[in-house]
This record gives sequence, structure tokens and C-alpha cells, in this order.
Amino acid sequence: PLGVLQASAVAFAPPLPDDKLHAIRALGMGVENKVILRFVHCFWPKDVPYLQCTHPCVRFLNAHFFGKQHTLIAHLSPPLSHAEMSDKLLLDEVLSCLREMFGRPVPELADHVVTRWDKDEFSRGSY
Repeated sequence: PLGVLQASAVAFAPPLPDDKLHAIRALGMGVENKVILRFVHCFWPKDVPYLQCTHPCVRFLNAHFFGKQHTLIAHLSPPLSHAEMSDKLLLDEVLSCLREMFGRPVPELADHVVTRWDKDEFSRGSY
């Protein structure tokens, strides 16, 4: 991944030519993290692939639409994706978006995962 190359975490033998190193340094690398939410049941429209909220850094993929039962994936863009917030605070932020979108409490979560691609030594970013 580009983030690993930019961090010089890989050594090449023979070394990469200067023009390649310059190109690697010149490209932008960013982070878009995800909060993957699996609920005990689906409370959102099942027939639409994407859901948009008013938060400028959060948008939702309806994984249920694509065959992952009762699952939403919140895509977090900068600056929220770079936030040094705990997983719990990020989860609370995403759940707050859902409450605002649907005007009611959200059902119980069966499980959730927060990605941290910028902290992963094997990616050091996500795009």
C-alpha cells in the first residue's frame, strides 16, 4: 500500500529509482475509516444501497442490501476519520447520526467493529 511505501517500511533490493521514490512521495495518502454495525434486526429501508445523513463526515452503506444481514457500514471521512477519539466515542457519534436520521432510538447492536487504517502498520492509510 502507498502508506507503507511512503513510510519507507519496505526495503527494495536494488533500491527504487529516484523518479519512483519522488512519485511515491508526491501522491496523497489519506484515511477513511469505518464503523461496521450489526444489529439484531433491520430498522432502515432494506431496498436502498446507501443512506445519507446530515453529518458531513459520515455516510452509510446498507450492507443488508448486499447480503450482509442487519448490517450497516458507516464510512468516516476526514477529519472524523483522523480523530483521536475512542472507539466508544466514534460509535456514539455514528449511532447519534442514525437516531437523528430516523427520529427514534436505534435497536440493540449485536456487534460492531471500528477500523483504524491509519494505525495499521500494513496499510498506514486507506486511499
